[in-house]
Amino acid sequence: MLDGGLQAWTAAGHPLSTDAPVIAEAPAMALAAGGAPVADKAAVDRLRRDPSAVILDARARERYEGQSEPVDARPGHIPGARSAPFAENLRAPSGPFRERDELERRFRDLGALEAATVVCYCGSGVTACHDLLALATLGRADAILYEGSWSDWARDEALPAAKGPDP
Repeated sequence: MLDGGLQAWTAAGHPLSTDAPVIAEAPAMALAAGGAPVADKAAVDRLRRDPSAVILDARARERYEGQSEPVDARPGHIPGARSAPFAENLRAPSGPFRERDELERRFRDLGALEAATVVCYCGSGVTACHDLLALATLGRADAILYEGSWSDWARDEALPAAKGPDP
């Protein structure tokens, strides 16, 4: 992970190379099930009704509010979810993360630092990982990814969708 991306790396004077690396053979790595906690839509549907849980939507605010939906089956957000656009974790577009105290204030205001359970989602489960990383830097490495995200939820007409700025 390059905080600030490749631009920050080169601005700090670090080198880039197009040389093909020499890769030494390494011992086999034992893999086991597990890893980052994930949730499916049934779990998220239960958690959205739990007052001790916080669900964060990492998509742009206009998608959260249902003003725009360029990809998925229908617009809106999971009822009860709070808008937490991943881009607001950054000092500037494609820039480095905000200072720790700013991130802490942001996620505290969202209720994510005190919640018993935190779930993050986005459109497809990718940019939600940005919110998960920000939360992990604040000590919430237990936050859960709804990997199906809005694409999964929006396809299921039996599940409700909310629109507007409110959870």
